[in-house]
Amino acid sequence: MKILLIDVGAGTMDLLYFDTGPMIQYKAVVKSPVITVAEKLNKMDGNILITGVEMGGGSMSTILSEKTVKNEVIISRSASVTVNHDMEKVRSTGAIVVEDEEAERIRKSGKYNHIDISDLEQERINKIVEGMGVPFSFDVIGLCAQDHGVSEPGVSHLDYRHNIFKQPDAAYYTR
Repeated sequence: MKILLIDVGAGTMDLLYFDTGPMIQYKAVVKSPVITVAEKLNKMDGNILITGVEMGGGSMSTILSEKTVKNEVIISRSASVTVNHDMEKVRSTGAIVVEDEEAERIRKSGKYNHIDISDLEQERINKIVEGMGVPFSFDVIGLCAQDHGVSEPGVSHLDYRHNIFKQPDAAYYTR
């Protein structure tokens, strides 16, 4: 059985390939998607459009604030929760938050440099697996990306997560 396990973290993304036939395993530890996205965003010049889905935010807020000083930065609502679930806090970076449909119209206009964000970078994962010297063909693929839910207004994500970890019996998935 050929298994690929992927663990997406804040600093690293770990990939483990395991083949139960010959009992071989390979592991790669690489930059996390949030770091590669932040690097790409940091290199972009001109007006920027950010679309995609929520991912680990990391340094996105700082980069957005820096980019909005000289350029217009538009972010879709789905991608904006990467920065914060409170839209006013996202707007405080200087970014313009638009509905996903509007972001798609803007993307099609071609007037903005575009980046699509996600914790799952399929092309990059394909290249990493290829670098291990194995075909991208698996019986099982497992993906782990910690999601601690949405905190109440006024509670930071970090405090919220720490409170969840202190209460292992809490029903925090019932929201």
